[in-house]
Amino acid sequence: MTCRLKKEKNVPKLKKINELELCHVDEMRDSDAQWITTVKVDGKPVEMVIDTGCPRTLMPEIMTTVWTVVGAIVLPNLGGWFGAYYNAANVKTWYPTLKLPSWRPPNYLFGPVWTVLYSSMGYASYLVWRDGGGFHGGAHLPLTLYASQLVLNWAWSPLFFVAHSLKWSLAEIGVLWVNVAACVYTFHQVNPIAGYILLPYFAWLSVASALNYVIWRDNPEKKEK
Repeated sequence: MTCRLKKEKNVPKLKKINELELCHVDEMRDSDAQWITTVKVDGKPVEMVIDTGCPRTLMPEIMTTVWTVVGAIVLPNLGGWFGAYYNAANVKTWYPTLKLPSWRPPNYLFGPVWTVLYSSMGYASYLVWRDGGGFHGGAHLPLTLYASQLVLNWAWSPLFFVAHSLKWSLAEIGVLWVNVAACVYTFHQVNPIAGYILLPYFAWLSVASALNYVIWRDNPEKKEK
């Protein structure tokens, strides 16, 4: 955004744009991609043009879009934050007692990775919602799949870390894997970029599924749960 004063005779040149804060604003009106406001400099009315890059009438629409994107990104993270807090004790106490494969990702990596993945899937859901006509348009099926995978995703941690159910967490993550695969496909049909954005999530989920299976296989005394 840039500001400039229209040329007027006998008007002192302002050295700093901040000095305009001392001026009295009489009016403001739209003019294409500019705001034109009348200010007073040393008591003399002068028109000031503020280049915004877009009409002022679009500002509410832009802010609505921004908050929609923010909401879409924050939503999946809510379950992740709650799960991280609720499962923290079991991650430190019960999880290390299991026989774990050497290739498992370190514990400190899960938090940052899931934050990025939750945020990216949230943005992808916004793209599909925007380009697919919302919940009642062509995005209905992709967003339904997205919502169901989100619930399954949030439910896995309590099953594994709280209920200590290796069997049912493995079954659940298998259903989640299929759900996300369908989500990637349907997202791509509406917005190809949204489908590509979900690929790292699908890859990470594949690693988590394999890890869940190996833990279930290598801890037979805990399989009955």
